[in-house]
Amino acid sequence: MANKTNTNKMHFAKLERFATPLLSYKEKSDGKYVRSGNDNNFPQHIIELYNRSSIHAAAVNAIVEAIVGEGLTANQETFLDKANHHNETWNDIFNKAALDFYLHGSFSLEIIWSRDRSKIAEAYHIDFSTIRAQEKDHRGHIPGYYISEEWKKYSEVGEDVHYLPVFNPMLKQDQPSQIFVSKSYRPGQQYYPLPVYMGALKVIS
Repeated sequence: MANKTNTNKMHFAKLERFATPLLSYKEKSDGKYVRSGNDNNFPQHIIELYNRSSIHAAAVNAIVEAIVGEGLTANQETFLDKANHHNETWNDIFNKAALDFYLHGSFSLEIIWSRDRSKIAEAYHIDFSTIRAQEKDHRGHIPGYYISEEWKKYSEVGEDVHYLPVFNPMLKQDQPSQIFVSKSYRPGQQYYPLPVYMGALKVIS
């Protein structure tokens, strides 16, 4: 009896590993302000990855939780009860700042001085993804930051874009509202930091 030849063959398909395209983080002068990435939306892309990837979000949230710990403490706990007139506590501000710090490598706060300029009256968290740095002055310092939630629609800074000068107690008489921006040093970056997980962006999905 003749052996039947098995004509069924196994075929293998090569599946390309999904990877996030490398995001542009280069700083680019745009006259008045400095763009964050070629499309000026690098911070928004960082947020999109955070919202899209459950694994990445879980890792970020766990690290932020470790940073926050049991929260801020003070000798007089009532001091922490009110950071601004929106009834946010200082721990509310701290939690938001901690998430921004790990997600973007920085955080920003609006600092408002009292009428007599004797103390800080209020502090508000500013979403770091909404700020863009003004060009450095002749001394190499950033004078202030422009703030907008719609950077995609601006080819240049419009009159409706809010501006705050950088935090400087020496100038509080003329600048009752200022912005404090915390930045970590990153070689090659003059205006914007990068997240510590920058090298892993390509595989976050």
